[in-house]
Amino acid sequence: MALLWHYLNLIPLLKVLTSRLQWQRQHLQFYRRRFKANLKFIKAVLRQMMPQVILPKEDDIKKEARKVLIIVKTGFGQIQAFSTRFFTQSNNTFMASRKLA
Repeated sequence: MALLWHYLNLIPLLKVLTSRLQWQRQHLQFYRRRFKANLKFIKAVLRQMMPQVILPKEDDIKKEARKVLIIVKTGFGQIQAFSTRFFTQSNNTFMASRKLA
């Protein structure tokens, strides 16, 4: 019984400790890498969705990715609208892995 009481007191402590962990940096890094890896595919689908759009051609992939994000933000308003239309157009999500395993 004492062990159960100790365990039940430990759960709130663990919740407090884990809430202080910073997972955000790792998640952002993952999404940045995934977006840059899918950039060619995203641009190809954007050309189909918005034929009038002028897509950037940069040597630096970071600058190119930023410009594509600006196009998405200004052209669709909300990322959910872009995501839905992207899936409808390509039958894929824009953040899905492109590697064939």
